[in-house]
Amino acid sequence: MAPSRERAMLDLWPARLAMADASARADAGVSAIMVDEVSERTLVCPVNATLDVISGKWKPSIPCELRAGPRRFGELKREIPAISEKVLSADLRALEADGIVSRRQFYEGAVLATEYSFTGFGRTLIPALNALAQWGLEHARPPR
Repeated sequence: MAPSRERAMLDLWPARLAMADASARADAGVSAIMVDEVSERTLVCPVNATLDVISGKWKPSIPCELRAGPRRFGELKREIPAISEKVLSADLRALEADGIVSRRQFYEGAVLATEYSFTGFGRTLIPALNALAQWGLEHARPPR
């Protein structure tokens, strides 16, 4: 598709359809640069922006676990046992870079602990995750 045609298609799908409303972005501290970057990734369909953020073998499992509340790295590792520590760490960094997840470090006694949770912006993804989960429950293929 020609770049001008892609641009015209983008104009049909306002960035507001692909992103949370301005108040959620402000609450999450998401910059206009990040919004523009994600808007550019929407291409023809805003679903692409969502999939770009949560696609991957293990990345969708992380936000699904965070729906229940903040989790430490070790808790996420236990809840997603097949994921390697390297991949979990990389996926958490990617979700943090996209403004979906925040990392909070604090001292618990003499030990530095790290906890991951949704940002305000990331919480806007929860309804989409719930809808995907419901679709998966209704349309899951039987095990082979």
